[in-house]
Amino acid sequence: MLMLQNLDRLKVFYHVFAKGSVISAAKILNVSQSAVSQGFQKLESEIKTSLFTRLHKQLVPTTAGEHLFATIKPFMAELDICLETFEQAKDQPFGELRIGAPVEFGKAYFTAIVAAFRKQYPDVTF
Repeated sequence: MLMLQNLDRLKVFYHVFAKGSVISAAKILNVSQSAVSQGFQKLESEIKTSLFTRLHKQLVPTTAGEHLFATIKPFMAELDICLETFEQAKDQPFGELRIGAPVEFGKAYFTAIVAAFRKQYPDVTF
């Protein structure tokens, strides 16, 4: 079973494929064009498969490149959503909240506290 040594190379490949350009990918990744070229060339070497055909400074994806992009694209989209959620959580809490409290406290105060909290933060579950 083939295991990739460096998953950053998949990110480089993703951006090169998505933008169709080493220059654009380098800008997005904040690295040099040379680093981008080396990154996806190392990926090709590691998986022993050409991902692009180079035609006069233009990169044309191979069938393998298209297949790899189709595999990576949903993950990258989900990752963006996940990271966005983390950013939003800084302003608006979400997720599961677990609270432990003595029974008497729960009976006397907890219901009102939870109700008020849920009104303010509907994305939090208990």
